[in-house]
Amino acid sequence: MACGHPSCAGCVWVDVDIDRRDLHVRQRADRYKAIGPPKSESGERTVPMLPLVANALKELEIGVPEGRDGPRIPNPKGNVESYNNIVLNGLLPAQVAAGVAVTTVDGEGKPVVQAKYTGLHALRHFYASWCINRKATAGWSCRRRWFRNASGTQRSR
Repeated sequence: MACGHPSCAGCVWVDVDIDRRDLHVRQRADRYKAIGPPKSESGERTVPMLPLVANALKELEIGVPEGRDGPRIPNPKGNVESYNNIVLNGLLPAQVAAGVAVTTVDGEGKPVVQAKYTGLHALRHFYASWCINRKATAGWSCRRRWFRNASGTQRSR
């Protein structure tokens, strides 16, 4: 999906069209987990989902109550999941498990394996590099990542 944590965290189940593989971004959750409108007009959009994401959401949807107006991927209490919890309990362990890690030494001289990237924004940069490496055009890459133009992507080449 081409949206960050605030946009995804603000989506509710009625924003998800699994059959068409679309996510409709109509609101966002800020860092205090308060739900509100997107920051700009272009923030309200439809984002295509990969089949893998649509299938994962289809499995997750099975346990959702009939109301379907709560967060799309809630925490155990049914509320918006915080950015820090997603990073600490999801992104960082997944990177270490996938070998996307660096080894450092702690104060006692013992090796410590840590995730290479510390935040979700790094995934956006990974995607840009992936597009460039597979020779995707800069405009295509930017549209998929919801940038206005390709200038930033072209500078990174």
